[in-house]
Amino acid sequence: MTRDILSVGAKLKAARLQRGLSVSAIAKETCMRKLCILALEKDDQAALPAKAFVIGFIRSYAKVVGLDGCELVTDYKATLDQKSAIIVPLQSLDRQKKSKPLLSRLVNIMTPAFSVLGLVVMWWG
Repeated sequence: MTRDILSVGAKLKAARLQRGLSVSAIAKETCMRKLCILALEKDDQAALPAKAFVIGFIRSYAKVVGLDGCELVTDYKATLDQKSAIIVPLQSLDRQKKSKPLLSRLVNIMTPAFSVLGLVVMWWG
């Protein structure tokens, strides 16, 4: 029943506190940055690195606090699957590239051409 109630981060934090370990102790034992540990405990996906790294972090952290890393990774992946299943409204399909004004395009083309011409004249002059 606890599996459905607590998130992966909450389980890790609860186990850490139950063992009387500090965030610094977990960081030292797992070679993780403290900010990543705190983000993991808060389930802050935006502050965490790529999924592959997070899975490794979960396994390492779980090992230190005596939890089943495979179970937590499964829960983490299920959480990601649920979040990815959320329907996001599509943006406008009208993505016409706005063309630059003619003068701007001519300046962009002619500037390098005149620069090369000037260098040639200086070289032979």
